[in-house]
Amino acid sequence: MNPFEQLHIDDATAPPPLPDPRFTSRLRAQVEAALTPIPDLPVVQLPEREDTTTMTDTLSTTTTTTTQLLVPYIAVHDATAALDWYADALDGVETVRYVGDDGRIGHAEMTIHGARIMLSDAYPEMGVVAANSYEGSSCALHLEVADIDAIHAAAVAAGATSMREPEDQPHGSRMSTVLDPFGHRWMFSQEIGTPTAAEIDDAMTGFTVIEAATATSPSSAAPALAGSTGSRPIQLGYYTIHTDDIAKAATFYSQVLGWAVDPDSGHVSNCDLPFGFQTDHGDGVRLWMQVSDADPVIERVLAMGGEVVEDTVYASGRGVECRDDQGQRFDLHHPAPGYE
Repeated sequence: MNPFEQLHIDDATAPPPLPDPRFTSRLRAQVEAALTPIPDLPVVQLPEREDTTTMTDTLSTTTTTTTQLLVPYIAVHDATAALDWYADALDGVETVRYVGDDGRIGHAEMTIHGARIMLSDAYPEMGVVAANSYEGSSCALHLEVADIDAIHAAAVAAGATSMREPEDQPHGSRMSTVLDPFGHRWMFSQEIGTPTAAEIDDAMTGFTVIEAATATSPSSAAPALAGSTGSRPIQLGYYTIHTDDIAKAATFYSQVLGWAVDPDSGHVSNCDLPFGFQTDHGDGVRLWMQVSDADPVIERVLAMGGEVVEDTVYASGRGVECRDDQGQRFDLHHPAPGYE
């Protein structure tokens, strides 16, 4: 059997048959993966955007977060416009961008109020569709912010649609929702209190609060410590690295590691966990543990044989230098309002 005879079309005017689109999609992905080398890209210094935050001599005034393990990856119908919009409306800072030969953005990353997101243009031929296709996105992006009313107003002013105005909720957060111009729902949240499960249950109607701890044996359940955020353990919220010259450190690390270092304050704004450089605490790294109330933590430090070396109030909050019972240093940071 001659394969070319089998492929022959008697009617030369008939259009050639098209292959199965699922096959072409898989083939394209395999070819692109095989032909695309692992890039050894130079560090690109992105244009600086105006930073509305400042830093005291010791502590950053930006919102601090824990290390983010789950990163949202969204697709939009115009990634270039989306990156600009998220930067202008939500104070996002772009960190990575890859542009394909066809002009579409294949991958981009940015941080928004300390949270990292990834995005790309739509690639429907590969099953990647934009949120405003079909019936819209089935997910929403939940973002913790320091001033929800200001962030919500700025997003709406920039073209987002308000789906729910900022409102205090029984569970201890003030929340709102907007729909951005690219079809994604953003749920803004600002912590305003830490009510107990019983208090939340009393304040809510139509729902019953079930604590996850009730499904855990008493021996494995972690104790709720006064001074922590809710039932979570006290965690690292910020750290500082010693340098003799912040401006020189900003130049060096921006080119070597791609860090966006403010040459005046020393704050690094484009990493998952915010940190900074400072000149006044000697060599090494200084760790700041974020607490909602420093006093009960200080009591436990002293009761366990530790000591308090210095207790200082800054514009960004209260900082307490401590030593554990082996003489190792650590610091507590109780953020001032607006610096959480």
